[in-house]
Amino acid sequence: MFDLDIERMFEFTVITNTCSTPRSVTPHPYGDPMTPNFPTTTATELDIRRLTGRRPEWQRRRTRTRLLTALVTVAAVVLGLVGSVDADTGPMETAEVRVTSGQTLWGIAEDLTEPGEDVRIVVRELMELNDLADSSLRVGQVIEVPTGA
Repeated sequence: MFDLDIERMFEFTVITNTCSTPRSVTPHPYGDPMTPNFPTTTATELDIRRLTGRRPEWQRRRTRTRLLTALVTVAAVVLGLVGSVDADTGPMETAEVRVTSGQTLWGIAEDLTEPGEDVRIVVRELMELNDLADSSLRVGQVIEVPTGA
């Protein structure tokens, strides 16, 4: 009996062993504040849909957003794949070079490097082309170098 008077006076329900939350007599303008604020379809929206055949605006907006996100994702993937394809897809023309005394991979790479190009990149390309573990060369060793075709 005492709990009922408190409930009516302060607009909350007394529940034992749990937290009591205030309950408003008038409905909250944005729904129950204790539940997530997800849009819900009301009875009037269903009536409008039945009469006009259109979804509520928030559903149309969500559908457009999802479609736009999917299109942007597909475009990014396609552009990423196209951008990663090398323009020169043909086989690289190479020439064989016999290493002489005093020659280094760095020196050979310097001869092949274009002005403004980094020699380190050419050294790495030569190592990959010849399956070399490191940049050391032996006298008489034959390595392949790309030609300027």
